[in-house]
Amino acid sequence: MQINRNGNSGSNIPTGAQELVLDNKWDLGLQNQPNGATDDKPTYKHAYCFHCLDENDRVCRISATITNNMGEKSKFQELVRALLGRSLTPAEIKAGQIDDSVLVGKSCLGNIVSKVVNGRTRTSIQNYTPLPRGMAPLTHVPEATPPKWVVDAQALRLDDPEPQVQPARVPQSQNVIVETESGNLWPESE
Repeated sequence: MQINRNGNSGSNIPTGAQELVLDNKWDLGLQNQPNGATDDKPTYKHAYCFHCLDENDRVCRISATITNNMGEKSKFQELVRALLGRSLTPAEIKAGQIDDSVLVGKSCLGNIVSKVVNGRTRTSIQNYTPLPRGMAPLTHVPEATPPKWVVDAQALRLDDPEPQVQPARVPQSQNVIVETESGNLWPESE
């Protein structure tokens, strides 16, 4: 889990329960376990990026790397329950998938913990709980581009991502240029 302060030098996310808003989720693919892990089997991971307020009420970003395991005690199920504000149904657990578009923009409380490792302060999210009733959620501030650490992690993925190519939509009133087998370009007739 990492923190990106977006240029707010010297800002810190206060430890303890903090409101988090899920900004986005990025697929990290199949990743090796971090050093010291007892199981060296690669796992499929996602980066969940949140924003919250720092000690000066400025927006800060914090991220968590989580496997999308639907086990009863998994961090993923804990996060989904907190964001949805309800328990998952047996059908949702059996399906093993949750539509991520439903989660983005939702708020929850995260228990923020900081510790010093090798002279650097590491901030992480220890657990997730739903917002208390009556607590107004923070405004969603979407993060369109992934943080640098996410791009770096995606470059280290062990599997090949499936192409995310969507066919171009062309209004029918326009001619479409089509390359033929001979390499000539011709307008496609309507």
